[in-house]
Amino acid sequence: MLKDTRIFKTQPTCLNNPNRNPTTKLTPTQKLYIHLGYYDPAIGRLINADGYASTGQGVLGGNMFTYCGNNPVNRVDPNGCFWWLIAVVVGVIVASSLSGCTAEKPTLRDPGLDFGEINDIPYVPKASPTKTSDAGVTFITDYEGGFSPTPYDDGYGNMTIGYGHVIRPGENFSVITEAEGRALFAADLAGYEHAVTSYAHSIGVVWDQNQYDALVSLAYNAGPGAMYDVVDSICGGMSPHAAFGMYIKAGNPLEVSLGLYRRRVDEANMFAYGTYARTYPSYPG
Repeated sequence: MLKDTRIFKTQPTCLNNPNRNPTTKLTPTQKLYIHLGYYDPAIGRLINADGYASTGQGVLGGNMFTYCGNNPVNRVDPNGCFWWLIAVVVGVIVASSLSGCTAEKPTLRDPGLDFGEINDIPYVPKASPTKTSDAGVTFITDYEGGFSPTPYDDGYGNMTIGYGHVIRPGENFSVITEAEGRALFAADLAGYEHAVTSYAHSIGVVWDQNQYDALVSLAYNAGPGAMYDVVDSICGGMSPHAAFGMYIKAGNPLEVSLGLYRRRVDEANMFAYGTYARTYPSYPG
């Protein structure tokens, strides 16, 4: 996802936001958001993969989860594309703007560095997902309560059937088969996938699969408008848990729903850390 200058090749909405700055933030789960992605100090690795399959900088250049070739003390990566020795960077005008990795890769390098000409390194563009993974589908259907062959009230006045399909005006269901329920779910899911995909395309964001799945789950449950708000908030610098946590209320009047709180926490965990497990957290309030 938002790996800043690593893959922010076309992300004007996020990059131009005045709230995005190179400061380090500590997430509620003690992971560091260093604006190249989330960094886990316990394992010394970025959780999000780099946009380059290989930087050509030695053996570690092919590891998409390392930062500065595992030597951030003596190296610096000012644009998120390639690391440089700190001694080399001092006094050198970096060719690539901090606004992101552009199609023109940086050409300045020290002749003593042994990783070859940067312009000869092929860039492997990363495409954003367009379909929910099997793990994401299982997560959504599980949270929707599994399959129901008959209509039921979802607790908020919405008559629902199958795998969380809200019965629309003109639809008449009394009993459906699981195959019919799967067909309804697939049709509903495709609409929410389109919403996530098209919005990502419109603002130039490239998601990881787990981040895409989390946003589809959110849209499936709370609607595309909630997904737009969460994406905009994360682009604005809000942590994923705080952003997803904006949608934990339901009913009239609105009240905190434990079920929605748990789903938002698990979606935020999926988005930030790639976990698909249901954790059943207790509401802190």
